[in-house]
Amino acid sequence: MFNKKKLALVAGGVLTLGALAACGPSAGATNTITIWCPPTDKKTVEAIIDDFKEANPDYADWTIEVSQTVGEGDTQKLLTADKTNSADVICMADDNIRTAVQGETLLALTNEEKAAIVASDGQEAVDACSIDGTLYGYPYRGDNSYMLFYDKTVVSADQAKSVEGILAACKAAGKTFNYDITTGWYSISPLVGHGLKMGVKTGEDGKIYMDTDFYSTKGAQIAQQVMDLRNEYGATWVFDVSNSKVENGFADGTMGATILWNDYNTFIASNKNIAVAELPTLTVGTTAAQLTPFLGYKAVVINNYVESRGDEYVAAARAFAKFMTNEDNQKTYQTELGYGMTNLDVMKEADLSDNPFMNAINAQLPNVVPQGVNVTNDFWSPMETFWTNVETGNWGDYGTGLDGAKGALRALVSTTGWVTTDLIQNGTIA
Repeated sequence: MFNKKKLALVAGGVLTLGALAACGPSAGATNTITIWCPPTDKKTVEAIIDDFKEANPDYADWTIEVSQTVGEGDTQKLLTADKTNSADVICMADDNIRTAVQGETLLALTNEEKAAIVASDGQEAVDACSIDGTLYGYPYRGDNSYMLFYDKTVVSADQAKSVEGILAACKAAGKTFNYDITTGWYSISPLVGHGLKMGVKTGEDGKIYMDTDFYSTKGAQIAQQVMDLRNEYGATWVFDVSNSKVENGFADGTMGATILWNDYNTFIASNKNIAVAELPTLTVGTTAAQLTPFLGYKAVVINNYVESRGDEYVAAARAFAKFMTNEDNQKTYQTELGYGMTNLDVMKEADLSDNPFMNAINAQLPNVVPQGVNVTNDFWSPMETFWTNVETGNWGDYGTGLDGAKGALRALVSTTGWVTTDLIQNGTIA
């Protein structure tokens, strides 16, 4: 998920399908390759186009252009609705790829391309952009995650290591801890952090389902501990992490800490008291475990409509997508835009001395869930509904205590058809 509640990067606000009618390959167009990229990337991509033509004289007289700026989280919907009038080469968030593949809109990469990308960008990046072992995108960004931001005058570095320490520090100072666990993007952290699994599985009917053991005794214990913390700290825990709320909260001194996705420059550059750190631990029973974040990847995919235009267009789209995501251009993205890339050499050589945001992401890399291959479209809303009980402070009609938590978890999986293992078989936390 590309932080659905927070990010909808579409130039000029709302983008309608009608606005795209003239933006795709256009029937009968010759020697033209069109591109969709985010508004923030447009100038960089246009420079890459110039470099591509210079490095590939055979394409010097082709028209290769950004036909529309579209956020990576929105491209799948538009592509699936009308691939004929969509761009040829498209920037896409990894959790969009599965639906795009189901809609039969993406061109698969070759086995040779896949092997080369595993070597240059790593298996995790390839897995994040693959469906059933087939790679459908050229990965280039691996930085869509979240971490802890805190005011060093309110929360000490030691307190920042645990949720309990952060809440206690914020309560003592009369500040808030803004952490919206009711957003699907943040919802997995306590559960997966304490060892529960999540992924996808093909059912007997051939459909893709979520496969988790969230519905378990262990899952209920984790959920109840989160509920207990919410009730203990009350108004100290705030569930609003909109960018304006966070920026204003740090600026006016009402907020002490937050967990969210954000470009650190938006409020750190102007506030020397704000620190960035990897996610804190949460203690359940006697076990402290670090909250686990999603990590979202982004890839350049190819609209399979190019096949209807002929082999030369397929070759041109593949050549440009490969060039756009190569080591040199990933380095350009990293240095010009501050992104975290997937190329292993670029990651190794990146100077992150002035980028605490990326330092925190890198610190968390051993403890993340790649989102694209581990969620289905029906994951987000049920998880948000489940954790909304925590925001209200009770399990409602499901009961109280562990029984209430079990009831809410049972409802979570039964209403979605998620594949789950038995409640009793998943153990307890010491």
